[in-house]
Amino acid sequence: MKFRAPAATLVVLLVAAVVGARVYVDQRPTRHRWAWDLLHQWRGDWRAPFDDLRASADGLRIRDSYRRGQVYFETDDAELARSFLDLVQIDEPASGGRCMCSGGTVIDVLRDTGFTVSLRIRHSCALESGALWPGYAQLTSESAEAVCTWLATHGVSIESPLQTAERLAAESKVRDAAQDALIGRERAEALRACEDADVDEAAALIAEWAPDEADRIVLIVRFLTIGDSGDYDGGSRAYTHVYRAFDGTHDPEALAVAFTRLFADEAIASDAAAWFEGIDRYDDGEFPAAALPRLRSIAANRLLASRDEYHQGLGVEVLGRVGDTPEIRARLLGMLPETRDDGSPRSRTTAPQMEAALLVAAFCEPTMLPRLQALAEAGEDRDWWPDRMSERIAERLEDDRSAVDDD
Repeated sequence: MKFRAPAATLVVLLVAAVVGARVYVDQRPTRHRWAWDLLHQWRGDWRAPFDDLRASADGLRIRDSYRRGQVYFETDDAELARSFLDLVQIDEPASGGRCMCSGGTVIDVLRDTGFTVSLRIRHSCALESGALWPGYAQLTSESAEAVCTWLATHGVSIESPLQTAERLAAESKVRDAAQDALIGRERAEALRACEDADVDEAAALIAEWAPDEADRIVLIVRFLTIGDSGDYDGGSRAYTHVYRAFDGTHDPEALAVAFTRLFADEAIASDAAAWFEGIDRYDDGEFPAAALPRLRSIAANRLLASRDEYHQGLGVEVLGRVGDTPEIRARLLGMLPETRDDGSPRSRTTAPQMEAALLVAAFCEPTMLPRLQALAEAGEDRDWWPDRMSERIAERLEDDRSAVDDD
């Protein structure tokens, strides 16, 4: 006699399987995106997971993941927390993309169980949470403005999409005017008029205006440093085309001549040194080997003299490539902050100082290594420097052991 399960039992088992699969996938949306899309009506039900989160929220913590989790605002007022979450309106058809960004402002949604779900703000207009979605939940334009306004009133320095657009538009006007002054309005407009498909046309224009390759490199770097705010989203099309023309340069001698001239220009020497650092790091062999020590020394000096910490950090990188000499060692040691007996810094440490400490770990006396580790652990960014210093010290000790074995 064959056993036949009642139809009702089969239905219950099937429903249980579907529900169980959905719970499993919903807990791992980033690992099973195809299944998440399938179970959430193909395009993805972006709102449902957030509604479940909102219903159980009874507090918020807003922090910065860059600065050791610095907390900007925290509340255990469930009504206030949900009033903020009510501002979140998701544009489902636009959701799902991702970028390469890391860090940023994090919103921890608190529950009475002590469990939190973290939402990371992306570009002031999207939310990321691996616990909820397989990609970024894009906010509607009205919601993005409302969310940023709420955050700003609660101590979070954040620029809304509308403010970003206004800032970039203003920067674009300034940039266009400076480009006009550099190469003439007619030429600048011709370059800006090039569409994305007209890279060759843009390169031909630049070659026509500056037949000599060293002159062309100087023109391109000057053009690129105009109005450079570090945010290229609002830049003109000319930026892309000029960059590609620069990237296509292959004459090492011309590069050396051009950067020697650029380093001598006080107005853009630091920016030019930053460009040099990028080429020297990623495009090995682009500069003549005989000219590299001199160019690196000049570039390092220009970058380290800058008031910008990012440029100073690049200066340390270049200094490390100049070579291991007594002068370089003394300079790196001189950059380290003063410390107390326990190795902690007497004042705020900077990223360039920590970059210098990483280089010092490669050559200092072994007895100094614990102090360098203590310096990293007491610095500004404890989520970054301690691990890097530990790795560098481990590499150093392994090199020392290998050297002893070879002897």
